[in-house]
Amino acid sequence: MTNDDGGNSTQPATTSPDGPSGSATALQREMGEAVRDALADDVQINEQYGISFENLGYPSVSLELQRGDDADRTVVMDVSLAPARPDLDQFQPCSDPPSNAWQDAESCEEGQDEDGRWRIMKTGSTDYRDVTIVEDDATSVIVEWNDNSDAGESPHGILSEEQAAAIADAVFAVGNQHDTAELMAGFDLVGTLEAWPDMRAALEMALDLGALTPMAPDDAPDGAAYDPETGATAYIDEQWQTGTIAARYATEGGLTVDVALWQVARLYDDACGSGLGECGGMPGYNDLSEADGGELAKGGVMFTPVSGLDVTLETGRAPEDSEDGSNDEASNEFNEKHTLAVDELSKLIRFQGGYRNQSDGRDHLSQ
Repeated sequence: MTNDDGGNSTQPATTSPDGPSGSATALQREMGEAVRDALADDVQINEQYGISFENLGYPSVSLELQRGDDADRTVVMDVSLAPARPDLDQFQPCSDPPSNAWQDAESCEEGQDEDGRWRIMKTGSTDYRDVTIVEDDATSVIVEWNDNSDAGESPHGILSEEQAAAIADAVFAVGNQHDTAELMAGFDLVGTLEAWPDMRAALEMALDLGALTPMAPDDAPDGAAYDPETGATAYIDEQWQTGTIAARYATEGGLTVDVALWQVARLYDDACGSGLGECGGMPGYNDLSEADGGELAKGGVMFTPVSGLDVTLETGRAPEDSEDGSNDEASNEFNEKHTLAVDELSKLIRFQGGYRNQSDGRDHLSQ
């Protein structure tokens, strides 16, 4: 979830400082109140924004903090809850940094606290947000914050490490009052796999390139299951709803289409999890590349910091066919097909935890 550009991952939407927006869930309201109650006496919520409860696919709140009446310099904070993963090794980003976001820090501490919880505190990064994580065997909370002024100053002038830890503890206590099912959110990969025949039909209709023929992966990872009828290769942890669903199809004209739906295990994981060769890819599928001589229409949607959809479509055109592909009629046609495919597939993804699919404004929950 840590934002690699150092900026706030979500600019808080304007909401009343006196209460949460009407779209907030009961759990989000409890989180917001816990944050408010945990603030130091001289730290307050910026009244211009209040607390934002944007539905990002998991229980979260976003807010801006200021010290006293100084509204010209604020700290942007995002707080998120998720189920802990006792089946996984403890996250140790200080001793084994998974990315630059953890290497570029003045201070990084990890270990068990006096209550036996695993606690991480990373501060002082030049280009990344400060982060603290607290979790036990059931609940995980992550707090991220950064200075929102142009001065590039340390956010500690407004929010100290101790105060950030107090906020994490308060929200952690809220999470511990809810069971795992209430904290689960994001994709319902099992339900989406069951709906894959509809996904394939929607892809075929959106692309309008004739019938799509499934192509088996060259060498799927151990534990992955390929369905020759639908073309889907599933690598899913059904208990925790993490993993990948990938499919490759050939059009009637011999073009290749790749679809990948993925969700990683923890909010603070890198966005490339077990079973993924790279984000949106799966071992066993040869990665399509323009370096192979073909122009591609590619891209997708990040639904949450841990889940996304990617679609890649061969156009059958060489890059040199046009000096400026964006103005080429044929390239534009394939880009439009690609965009429509992403939109239509997004509508059919199943979700859990009350996540609203913002692509069409309707809830897509497990039935």
